[in-house]
Amino acid sequence: MGLSIVNLSKAFAAPVLRSISLDIQCGEIRGLVGENGAGKSTLLNILAGNLDADGGEIILDDRPYRPSSVRQALDAGVALATQELSTIETLTAAENLSLSKFPSRLGLIDKAQQDKEARSLLSTVGLTQLSPATPAAELSLAEQQLLEIARASWHGTHLLMLDEPTAALSREQADLIHELIKAKAAQGVVVIYVSHRLEDLKSVCQTISVLRDGEMILTRACGDLTIPDMIEAMAGRFARREKRARPSLLPTPMLRISDITTKALPHPISLEINAGEIVGLAGLAGAGRTELIKAIMGIDARTSGTCERVTDGGAVTLSTPADAVAAGIGYVPEDRKMSGIFAGHGVAFNMSLPALRAHRWIPGSWVYRRASEVRNLLNIRSAGLDQPIDQLSGGNQQKVILGRWLMEETPVLLLDEPGRGVDVAAKTDIFDEIARLAGAGAAVMIASSEMDELTMTCDRIVVMSGGRVAGEFNGPDWDEQAIMTAAFSAHVGGNAGSNDTRELGTGQ
Repeated sequence: MGLSIVNLSKAFAAPVLRSISLDIQCGEIRGLVGENGAGKSTLLNILAGNLDADGGEIILDDRPYRPSSVRQALDAGVALATQELSTIETLTAAENLSLSKFPSRLGLIDKAQQDKEARSLLSTVGLTQLSPATPAAELSLAEQQLLEIARASWHGTHLLMLDEPTAALSREQADLIHELIKAKAAQGVVVIYVSHRLEDLKSVCQTISVLRDGEMILTRACGDLTIPDMIEAMAGRFARREKRARPSLLPTPMLRISDITTKALPHPISLEINAGEIVGLAGLAGAGRTELIKAIMGIDARTSGTCERVTDGGAVTLSTPADAVAAGIGYVPEDRKMSGIFAGHGVAFNMSLPALRAHRWIPGSWVYRRASEVRNLLNIRSAGLDQPIDQLSGGNQQKVILGRWLMEETPVLLLDEPGRGVDVAAKTDIFDEIARLAGAGAAVMIASSEMDELTMTCDRIVVMSGGRVAGEFNGPDWDEQAIMTAAFSAHVGGNAGSNDTRELGTGQ
């Protein structure tokens, strides 16, 4: 009993899965790791009924299993929760949860039963205070991710697959999901857990399998694998990321934020970002990091204050996203699927959008030449520059979104969770490029829930808590305990913290 996969293969423009074989027992939590583009999501999508395999055999609970649709997979008790969310924003939380299993009575949707089932499911993922009637459009990215997991856990009675389920979650939320996973396994469910958070896999899974370039490289018990072992198996080498030294530049402001407030940020926020400086935004989920970046970019309307792009010719006041882009500010959103990529369009098209907007008309030869240069610079894996971006892995999509701002060397970058759902090697590529850009004089702001990303990359870390700035810290000698104390300050009545007496945002 369990899941058995024999010689499974799949190709698109090139082979993606090459004779994959895998055996997982009932009640086992199997970790599945690999670089972006290794074939993990393709394997899960075949099992979930989203894709057809080209060859091979799948046995689930001693029966042949080859779903031709998601409906067939769900009927077989197989469900997938992905990091690329499938929530429908115009529906409520309850309606999203029951999309494929509406409770009915006398031929009509039983709203009372739907509400009851939704409350029960929401409680399993820690959303006990969320009303089932809340529109999905009002949910944060983390809440939408939890909704996705709750729905999958409801349907996944035989096989539950989780693709980067904790990428958008806080540590506390991730711990809760891990308890849910363990509970499902205790019921005899086969669980496949895909994550780039290797420490999480070590603590939750019994066994880990490694995919590389569409081939199953190894399968071992967790106790027999170290994290360096996993990284080396994934990459074919040991990828060690070290902080890159950058030249010191004179403090020259490039972006100035003065007393801005929004509906989501009622407390005035002021800061400056200098040329050659990387400023990190830290804080718990919902602290206001994303909201601050959107306010700077002009996506969220400001209720007071100003944002200025400072140039040699003077300060340019920014009111809208168009103003920001025209002034040389690039933006990488937290949710690449909803706000970052243009699905169905090629890599070159997705990269060239800001340049096309600025110049109205650009020779196709220039677009493809620059896109090819950026593709090589960021090690983007694709079958070509015209391959639709939605066919790429999440990490390669993220590189394309960053790459669009490199086409014309955008001088100011606002990056919201640039490393979310990205493997170790891809993350190294992205953050090395961020450091190179800063070394060349760019001003960069990074919002991240991963403290290591910030301490390895940033010159300054601004901590958000409860929609306000709770402290500012200057590297390279970080006091992580003080940073976390500041992050929790809005929740425990603490005071704002800093390891520097200078006014917020005035120095490097």
